[in-house]
Amino acid sequence: MNYLDITFGCEQVEATWSAACVELQYSPSMPRALIKSPAGTQRIVLTESTLIGRHWLCGGVISNPRVPLYWLEIRWTGSAWAWRPLGADDRTRGPGQALQHGWRRWSQAPDRSRAIYLDEQISVTIVDAVAPGPVLEDFYTGQRLEGDELLAHLEWRRDGLSAIQDDGVGEILGDGAIVDLPCGPSRLWLPGCWHPTVMGGVDIGATDCTVDVDLVRLEAVFTRGRHAVTIKGECVRLLAAYMLARRDDPRDSQCGFRNTTDVHNAWVKLGANTQSAPDRVAWERSRIRSRLVQQGARNVGALFERKRVGCTWYVRLSIAPAQLVIVGQSHGVDDQ
Repeated sequence: MNYLDITFGCEQVEATWSAACVELQYSPSMPRALIKSPAGTQRIVLTESTLIGRHWLCGGVISNPRVPLYWLEIRWTGSAWAWRPLGADDRTRGPGQALQHGWRRWSQAPDRSRAIYLDEQISVTIVDAVAPGPVLEDFYTGQRLEGDELLAHLEWRRDGLSAIQDDGVGEILGDGAIVDLPCGPSRLWLPGCWHPTVMGGVDIGATDCTVDVDLVRLEAVFTRGRHAVTIKGECVRLLAAYMLARRDDPRDSQCGFRNTTDVHNAWVKLGANTQSAPDRVAWERSRIRSRLVQQGARNVGALFERKRVGCTWYVRLSIAPAQLVIVGQSHGVDDQ
């Protein structure tokens, strides 16, 4: 995981999300970038920070061998857009006032070229340079929903955005929250929040990703190679319930799958509040994924697998049993 500090001259981005943002609701005009390459042209929605490159993690993916895995970052500074090369610096040129650490403020002067070029065949241009708004990004496809498409799943309340629920009551969602949509989990990007530049990190869907859980400290460490991310709190206890199911079941295609009632019972046996309703299981699963996203983990949507039998949904942890370690003597589940 590679976090890069960023200062735009005298401007420092502030990580704030306040009710003032809600007063704006959303603008029908969202910031977009136009990407041109020999393979064709694509238009992408810009979030507070967008990476462009060959890697699937990027918000703008260019499948061309001449493009670095991470080529550009485009970021909102609070008053204007800025960009910088993350790779192929010697082959990248573009407009804008030079700032610190390789950044350039985006230039909208009509008499100057506004395109950022890699060699001569690949270019990126911000075509709608307005401030960013809230965006939902699909974990699997990278598709980004904004405006009316976003409001089909979320609703504005006095203090921010919340998920639309049958009872009409949903908690306010923060930046990085995971929202379960019919097509799968999506990450929420909110304007006015600080996003570190994240390249690489722990790939949760990798076959060599391991998980170590300490049930006494309620701490889970996801590790792959030299990279590791840690999450803490009650959601770790639920993670352990899914890990135990995966570890203890016969090694067949059904290994580890549990319905909500079964995993809730296992969660309570591990020390969860007996008053917690079974519906809280899905909420805690989302919290696990949200915290992994906040720590810079990748491919978080691959953490759980789902299947439906009749009218009942079953969920399991996707990580193989051999990659799971649980300690916590107070609950008698030590692997050591």
